[in-house]
Amino acid sequence: MRKFLKVGMSENLYSLLQSNANSLDITLSKYCREVLKNGYIVKSNNDYGLVLYHLNKIGNNINQIARFANANKSLDIQIYNQLLEIENYLKELSNGNNSK
Repeated sequence: MRKFLKVGMSENLYSLLQSNANSLDITLSKYCREVLKNGYIVKSNNDYGLVLYHLNKIGNNINQIARFANANKSLDIQIYNQLLEIENYLKELSNGNNSK
């Protein structure tokens, strides 16, 4: 059973809450529930499909480089260092710790 809570507030506060909810593309009710429950709102990014597409392309490129290196039994040290940087960056992305 749903319970309802009626809260009085100033026009300025109401406008601020409504603006925040609109910027997140959610209803004012949902915005208030999330803030009351968690103390904050985490904006989700709906570009996961695009990110996965690009990560897949990067993975394919890295596999091609690895095949080339294995076939030729050599890899320039600069290319190797770049690959290590890319690998570390991808690990940060997958852990959600993108600090760059």
